[in-house]
Amino acid sequence: MPGTTRIVITPNPQPDAPLTQLPPDILGEVTKRLSNEAMGRLSQTCRLFHASFQETMRTIELQQAVLDGNIPVIQRILDIQPELLLQEPKRRDVIQSQLTEKKVFGEMPFAMALKTRQNKVIKAMLPYIGKIDNGQQKALALWDAIDMMPVKAPYDFKYLLDVIAQETYPNGFEGKLSDATEQALEAFKDSVNPQEAIDLKDDYDVLEHLNSAYKAFDSHFNQHANWQTWGQMGIYATRVLGELQSVLQRENGEVYCHGLYEVSVKNEKPTSDRARDLKLRGGDAFYRGRGGQGLGIDIYCSFGEGVAWGPGGVRGDQYLTVAFTLFKSFLEETKLSSAILKGQLSSSCWTPEP
Repeated sequence: MPGTTRIVITPNPQPDAPLTQLPPDILGEVTKRLSNEAMGRLSQTCRLFHASFQETMRTIELQQAVLDGNIPVIQRILDIQPELLLQEPKRRDVIQSQLTEKKVFGEMPFAMALKTRQNKVIKAMLPYIGKIDNGQQKALALWDAIDMMPVKAPYDFKYLLDVIAQETYPNGFEGKLSDATEQALEAFKDSVNPQEAIDLKDDYDVLEHLNSAYKAFDSHFNQHANWQTWGQMGIYATRVLGELQSVLQRENGEVYCHGLYEVSVKNEKPTSDRARDLKLRGGDAFYRGRGGQGLGIDIYCSFGEGVAWGPGGVRGDQYLTVAFTLFKSFLEETKLSSAILKGQLSSSCWTPEP
């Protein structure tokens, strides 16, 4: 039947025959179901399995580096084996970001960079495409296909605004929020960074998602007569905007750390020590890690500072509308940069950088 694998059993099976005598497609099906630990043991038995294991682990390391925007590691691996850039992995491993803790299923590294919209990573990858047979054609076809993929609709931020507008702090300003508010915020958090691994095609475009969150606040905040405290605004800033910021890709986190105003208005490159170290101006780490504090918990990032703006009614920043304007400018610049990179790759006279 179509879509099925036909396996032929030899008349005289040899139970003691080595695995290496299996047909390549069957052997591939066996090895891709093994854990990394089991593959490691198997790789010590012969050169074939050792080579297969080394390629598998190199692919996983490359996928991890792409997800976390680690350009030096990406370049180190592609210097050794550039074909991995446009190669479908033999296994479907779960890759967890060391920055955001988000879990995704690993896939072709160039596709991962495109789907997560990492322009700096894509730019670093382009020189290696020229080292791959028909690399330019393959990369452009992939880019076109991803550009045509449907975009996941943004979350219903108006709903979150309506729920937060009803918050009355039943446990005091410093206590737990009402059940309705906590449930709505937890559901939102799970949609942004679910516990289970996801396909990148099913994930939100985080930049567009954050833009929608800013826009919803800018459009609807003044319509709520029930918003009595700056604390209610702070809940949205910290638990919604901050949560989205916490799952931004590294290169976008660098922009916030350097300063959204400096990048969007003054056209500075995010190359400061703060950007390199992923530290906000006040010294807060941009990515919260496992410490129970940070973006989405007790701060959000305005223009480059970590603002502690909690439910106690502290007015941490009155310029959310300005932040929205700056972010829109940054988002448009990001889209333009992506189009320029694609244009460079599609140019008929394109040659990879040395």
